[in-house]
Amino acid sequence: MTGRLALLIRHAQSVWNAEGRWQGRADPPLTAEGLKAAHRAAPLLPRIFTQVLSSPLQRAADTAHALAQELGINAVDSDARLVERHLGSWEGLTKDEAQKAFVDDWTRLTTEAIDPPQWESPASAVARVHQALTEAHEQETGPLLVVSHAGPITCLQQHLTGRSTGLSNLEGIWAIIEPESITLLGRQRFTTQHTSTGLL
Repeated sequence: MTGRLALLIRHAQSVWNAEGRWQGRADPPLTAEGLKAAHRAAPLLPRIFTQVLSSPLQRAADTAHALAQELGINAVDSDARLVERHLGSWEGLTKDEAQKAFVDDWTRLTTEAIDPPQWESPASAVARVHQALTEAHEQETGPLLVVSHAGPITCLQQHLTGRSTGLSNLEGIWAIIEPESITLLGRQRFTTQHTSTGLL
């Protein structure tokens, strides 16, 4: 079996995205605008996908169902290994609230890029996402659309390329999934305002 083409895309705007709150494993819904944006994004996607795979958190699942509906795909498969990183007591906090509640951890995060000890480690996130994707490679051969979260996708990017950048809502990274490896190709944002592409 050859490599399987995949697009790893971040969900549309959630209520907590709009409020500037850390989400982690919490499960806020999409905003009304976020759901509309997901439907608007679908025509910008190439009509090549044979499977949609999603995190079960509702902001990702609802994005996946909106995209699948517009793409003519009847079912969305769910995989809990695609959920966002666990952020402990930071979940639900704004940046100002976290800065006040976790002074030392905030300083290390913002000045040294050291994650707070309550957060799921990048290695843990990479391991579960990598396993989910390589298993998906074994199930089908057609192009795969994966709807997940910024945390696990950017952790995977950092692991595979040695660098990572922020991922906007409805922005994704193209990849080739092999039985034992994943190669990242480039990124693309799917909104009516932005359809730019770029190499990693």
